[in-house]
Amino acid sequence: VRVLAEDSVASRILRRMDDQKRETTYPNLSGAVLPKRGGIELETRKIPSVLSGFLLVSPIFVFMTLSGHVLSPTAHAGSAIHTQAPVVVASKPGRPFATTTVRIPGLAYKQTMRGAYDANPGVTIWFDITVNYLPEGNGPRIFVSNALRASSMESFRAAVSAAAQAVGYPAEYIEAALLIQRAPQGAIDGPSAGGILAVSVAAALLGDTLRPDVCMTGTITPDLAIGPVGRVTDKIVGCAEVKAKEMVVPRGLASFELTTKSLSYNITVTEVSTLAEAYEWVTGKPLRSVN
Repeated sequence: VRVLAEDSVASRILRRMDDQKRETTYPNLSGAVLPKRGGIELETRKIPSVLSGFLLVSPIFVFMTLSGHVLSPTAHAGSAIHTQAPVVVASKPGRPFATTTVRIPGLAYKQTMRGAYDANPGVTIWFDITVNYLPEGNGPRIFVSNALRASSMESFRAAVSAAAQAVGYPAEYIEAALLIQRAPQGAIDGPSAGGILAVSVAAALLGDTLRPDVCMTGTITPDLAIGPVGRVTDKIVGCAEVKAKEMVVPRGLASFELTTKSLSYNITVTEVSTLAEAYEWVTGKPLRSVN
């Protein structure tokens, strides 16, 4: 995850790209104006939201319709995105579970203007993740803070999907929200918190807690692997800020520089390859089925 200064070139470009995406609409056969992505036309409708300051993302993940099209709807502030294709419904209803909120530290770095020097680019972003049972079974329903850029939003969606898959729980009965509790000023972008987000959602479904002395960075992939990230030696500063004693990173990223820096902070670096490995290190319990 990286934090873009509000006045940085990168931040201004991303805002311009977002504005252009919102302004791009296409008429459908009935004359309504619909946003379009990947050749799929979507209908948007305003809904009341009880979560102020959130962006409501599509109530479905990428799925295959009977015609073989892949749907991956975009996010629109204050709107629910409804597809006209049939939603795949779980054959077995999900068992109700208690609403759980967990606060986790996200490890990030500040992206400065080109040529600028920052002696301490590592920062900590505090996320609140709430996982709730959705009795209608028309999810997964995903809410994210509007301070997140596209890749971070997609990372949370992927994390919810991966967690549901890993524990064998039907994602259609999950409602999940990601709120930024505390963060530096500026836009937040990047998928490197995907691993810890997936661990957190899985822990909520299983009723486990996270170790307070562990921090983690790493992406999450569809095959439940923990993928590589950048700037790990900067992100360990965030671990030190939250007084963590162990940092979980994707396998292959441990280096002499990282080891030296971790020793100066009295932090142990642990490499993992899979969500199951990460889960066991972060919770102290094995990743298992809800059944």
